[in-house]
Parts: sequence; structure tokens; C-alpha cells
Amino acid sequence: MLLFDKPIQINCQKMKLETIEELKREINSYEMVALLKACYNYFDIEIEKPKALWVPLTIMKWTYLYGTRTKPVKPLTAKAFRSLFDAIMEFDPDHISNYMKSQGIHRAFAILHYQQFYLQTAVHKERFSTQLKLYEILKSRYDISASFKKKTGLSITEFLRILQCMWLYAQMKQSDFPNTKITGYVSQPILDSMSDIFGKIQTERFINLLMITPLTAAKEAKKWKGTNATKYEMMEHSFLTLFPFQWFENSVRIVHPSVFNYTANYYIYDYMKINDSKFTTEFGARFEKYIQLGLDEININYKIESEVKRSLPAKHKVVDFLIDDNILLECKAIEPKPLASINPTDDYVYSSYKDSLLKAYYDQMLPVSKFLNPNQENWGIVITHKNIFWSDYRELYQFTKDRYLNSADNSQLPPENVFIMDIHTWDLVINVIATGQTTLPDLLKKARNANANHLTRKAQFDMQLDDFDLRQFQLSYLAKETELLKL
Repeated sequence: MLLFDKPIQINCQKMKLETIEELKREINSYEMVALLKACYNYFDIEIEKPKALWVPLTIMKWTYLYGTRTKPVKPLTAKAFRSLFDAIMEFDPDHISNYMKSQGIHRAFAILHYQQFYLQTAVHKERFSTQLKLYEILKSRYDISASFKKKTGLSITEFLRILQCMWLYAQMKQSDFPNTKITGYVSQPILDSMSDIFGKIQTERFINLLMITPLTAAKEAKKWKGTNATKYEMMEHSFLTLFPFQWFENSVRIVHPSVFNYTANYYIYDYMKINDSKFTTEFGARFEKYIQLGLDEININYKIESEVKRSLPAKHKVVDFLIDDNILLECKAIEPKPLASINPTDDYVYSSYKDSLLKAYYDQMLPVSKFLNPNQENWGIVITHKNIFWSDYRELYQFTKDRYLNSADNSQLPPENVFIMDIHTWDLVINVIATGQTTLPDLLKKARNANANHLTRKAQFDMQLDDFDLRQFQLSYLAKETELLKL
């Protein structure tokens, strides 16, 4: 099922491909280069409405894994590619429709959100500054920057400066530059210019790090951690977010600008999580320090975890921050879990988030608010690293409450008062408060009231900020990093 587009219509009999094995065999019957070229041709057509990008990304992955290494059985005609395209897009339509029938559209939408919305990830220059702050400037017990340089040959600053420049180039559209031929390839003149700016060795290391070749593609595709279920592969995130360049037709090809957008936001995190076992613990510590910078920015009264702990009995659960005595904030540096996102049963959601999102509410916020402020209204904020489907706890509460003995005792902190936002949304929240457009309590009340009505409910917390002026982004804790990354 496609959220924004209709299946491609063709004037020929559709192939009947009812199993994953049939799809694999069909892909194996065509020349690999022809399949990849057809995918790029689809990418390169500029249309106003969003495309079904996940379909050719799936075809590309399966081409690397299952494409023929011998003489192809048949030629790949335009009709054959469109038929293959439709077969993948319409494969297993009952998976989502069954969720709609049994549990409502909201749970079904969670699947579509995971499959498609990561390819709509926005990029702003401040997000490069955030990464520099997290991975190089802030310090804890482990040196992420040194580890990254040892593994890649690039410092965090070098990597982000080249990434920022390449991101700008990747976003160029032919319609915006009618006098310049936009090919989708990183041309030699561009590589030469980047070598002049950043150094030839650094530029080559950057390109090679983010590029797959015909010899490495299958190996890297197999390493990708998803659900480990082939039938869900077309709903998973593409492994090409780690490899937004491909060596194709003897040139460096940009897979797609939308893929590169995700790379620009999350490459360092995704790469280090895979390649450094010490990274995750260190990142969690820095994540919490980063969130505290936002609290300092808006000059709000707050207590850190150790101060909150002194107000609680021994061995009592605690939260990371207590703001104005009635806003509990917990940092959970997590990302969406593939299986719980693609097959969001109650059991999978619970098992995937019981140690993060659910722990934050049931095991930390509820008991802390009950002890410290039982007779007044409280609020909660859970900040994640990547965007999570839910923006508050209403639905999470409904299908997990029976698993927790304290779930009904929540009058001081009902689930509609607890919000989930990613780190970039947190920066936006801090910015609208720092610029005097609202206060944190008023913003939380606004969000709760909007979410109470299905006509005004916001799927993501950043949508609560649409009424504010976000053009002037001036956070003092990112000023140094922004200056360091100026091109």
C-alpha cells in the first residue's frame, strides 16, 4: 500500500508474483546493470507529488543480493520493469489492511510512517551543528571523535564539513538550475573543487566511506540489521542510507537526494552504532548533556537527576530532569525498532519499548510525580534521538496499561500529558521559547488541547510548532559549532 501515490498503471497483463521467492527469481532473470539503471531513471523524473521511493530501493537491494551473475534470461523492457515495480508495491496488501480492520487506521499508519516517512527527513544547517556538538565538542568518558577518525581517517569536523557541502550539491534539481545539466552523478569537476577545499585525501576518504561498489554491495546489504524477516524487507529502511553513493557506469552516482537527507542527519550515529561497541553508552551520556544545554538556554528552573534523587526515598525511581517542580523530562536516546514498527502488535511494541518509552512513563514518571507532586497537574517529556511514531502516550497507554499495576493510578500525570519528541524538535522547542514566542508550560497545554480533538491532533510533536516563527534559529549553545562548519 502506498500512502501518497497510486500504483503505476500499465497496458499489459501483470505478472503474477505471489511469493518472495518468485520476486527473487524474476529479479535474477534480468541484467543487474539494467535493473539499477531503470531504478535511477525512475528517481530522475521530476514530478510534483512524492514518489514510491521505497519500491526501487527494494529492487536495488534485491538486485545486489539476488541479481544474475551470469547471462540474463531476458531483456528488461520498460513494461517488464513497471510490472516488477507494481508486483513489489502491491505485495502482501493484507498486512496493512488487516491492521486497519482489527485495530484502526492509527496503528496501520504506524507501518506506513516507518516505511515512507524516513525518506522525507528534513535537513537544516543547524543539524550539522548539533552533530558536531554531540560527537566532538561534548565530552564524557569515551572519545567518539578519536574512534571515528581511527576507523574512517576523518575527524568529525572534517566529515561534517564535506557532508554539508555534498548535501547542498545532492539537493540541486534540474528545474531550479535550467542552465546547468544535473545528472545525479558527482562529476569530476565537483570532486576536484571539493579536493581543493577539503583536501584530496579527505575527499577521497569521504566518498569511499559512503560508496558501495559492485564488489561490496551484496556484502553490505547482508550486514544491514532490520527485522531479519525477508517478507518485511520492502517495509524496512534502506541500507543505502549508509551508502548514498554508488560506483555506477564508472562514476560516483548519488542514489537519491531523499536518501542523502537521511544520511546527512544520522550517518555518524548509524555508522558508530554498528562499528563501535562503546559508542551507545557514551552517546547516551552526551545526549543528556545536550538536552541540559537547552534548559540552560531558556533560563528555566530545573533540577538534575542527583538533585531529584535527594527528594526521594532510597532506591526510588528517578527522572533525568524535573522542571518547575511539575514537568518531568526523561532522555531516551533511541530510534524506532524495526519489528515493532512494521508489525506493531501489542506484544512487539511492549517488548521493543519496555526498557525505554514504557519504562520512562510507568517506572519513572508516574512514581516520581506521585511522590513529589500527587495533588497537582504534572507534565512529561520524553526526548528520543530519532523520530518515533507516537507524539504522546495516549495510544501507548491503551495497549500497555494491563501490563503495569500502577497504570490506573495516573490522575496526577495522565498519558495525554506526556509527550515524545526527537532531539531536533527539542531544539525547535527551545528556540521558540528563547525567542519569547511561548513558554514551556503553555506549549505543553497547547499540544494536549490540540491532540484531544481528532481534527486537530498532530502526528508528530514538531507539527505543534507550525504556528510559530521558526525562521530565526539562534541557539547560543550551537553558535560555536555553526561557525566551525561555515563553508
